[in-house]
Amino acid sequence: ASLGEMLKVLPGLNSLQTGSSISKPVIHGLHSNRVLILNNGIRQEGQQWGSEHAPEIDPFVAKRLTVVKGAASVRYGADAIGGVILVEPDPLPQESAIGGEVNLLGFSNNRQGTVSGLVQGGLKKWKNFGWRLQGTYKVAGTARTPDYYLTNTQFRERNFSASAGYRTDKFGATIFFSRFSTDLGIFSGAHIGNQTDLQNAIRAERPLVRSVFSYQINRPNQEVAHNLLKTQVYYNTPLGKFTAIYGYQHNLREEYDLFRGSNTRPSTSFRLHTNTAEVLWEHKPVHKNVTGTIGISSIYQGNDVGGRRIFLPNFNNFGIGIFAIERWAKNQWEVEAGLRYDYRHLTIYRRPRGNSAVVLSPDFVFDNLSGSVGAVYKPHRNVEWRLNLGSAWRPPTAAELYSDGIHHGAAAYEKGDSTITSEQSYQAVTSLNWRIGDKWELEVGGY
Repeated sequence: ASLGEMLKVLPGLNSLQTGSSISKPVIHGLHSNRVLILNNGIRQEGQQWGSEHAPEIDPFVAKRLTVVKGAASVRYGADAIGGVILVEPDPLPQESAIGGEVNLLGFSNNRQGTVSGLVQGGLKKWKNFGWRLQGTYKVAGTARTPDYYLTNTQFRERNFSASAGYRTDKFGATIFFSRFSTDLGIFSGAHIGNQTDLQNAIRAERPLVRSVFSYQINRPNQEVAHNLLKTQVYYNTPLGKFTAIYGYQHNLREEYDLFRGSNTRPSTSFRLHTNTAEVLWEHKPVHKNVTGTIGISSIYQGNDVGGRRIFLPNFNNFGIGIFAIERWAKNQWEVEAGLRYDYRHLTIYRRPRGNSAVVLSPDFVFDNLSGSVGAVYKPHRNVEWRLNLGSAWRPPTAAELYSDGIHHGAAAYEKGDSTITSEQSYQAVTSLNWRIGDKWELEVGGY
């Protein structure tokens, strides 16, 4: 399943679905830019503002999915208003033996076939060194309801990842690279041209465009490629553990409309370059029950927009954040509190409609504090109560400020508002978890 579909089984989570192939996670009703996804420790950065823009992550890379509900901006930065999803692979092996796995899946509805393989191992002469190679290929044909096919819902996906690392108790270094590539057909019946088309589509008992089964992807469609490179180094000292992480991402999204002529250019294209860096200090206990983390993180983005129609402006985005989190634990209690300051500087480069010779470059500066306090109480080994109180914030994106045109993937005309200011949230999340024997688990939560 996709990442969004996999997470639906967790309490408080749902998915926002577009067709048979696009699904994105929803936490407590919030999604897209309000939910942060960390892919192997790097915040996933793409064109996630679109309702039909799913996370560019291969679920077969993940061996562990962790959901942090509520305001998580203190540790992970602005935008984590709804929560954070941690997508993590297994640690690299440290034994020299070579092993792996192969997954073969088939789906009856759209005759989808999926093959995913992984091989990993180490080196005999360097016992602390490990490596891993992984790849996935998916192909799916036209999806169908009990009575008819859904035109142009085919998709193909080709993914690859590689990692290597060296780990000891005192020092470690890893490098990780992944590529996600997909070609998605957009359901033709949902690709409207005007309000009359929309009304006719709603009134019709079945799609106006009839279809048969096929693996061929036609227009309208989207082609997406996402490359991620991560390097991480840690070093243990008498003062604590120091960790440095750098990530680079290149996200390319091309959207093709129903244009019938000979022009093969995409209607819109987005190319996003993202650099992230983080330095963490997990200090030694200042008291036998108190531990904590102090860190600084930064992000720099550049977005280039092309295609036959300009929907978004180009922009540069710079941000830096400083945070501290302290944790106290004793007997059945654990209490954590944190504070963070973030600064964002966004520069827009746009041409007014009807005047392509002029480039306007308004600047926007946003900054804010976010904080949280949480507690965990375990009166019994099978009973756990959690409470989190927090504030979080999110600066507006370039799409919210200056989008202007037809968003073909959503079949909608979208227009930004340059007067939008930062979004602030205050949240309380609580849950009670009770494990009853080996087979039953009950969770009750509220927010």
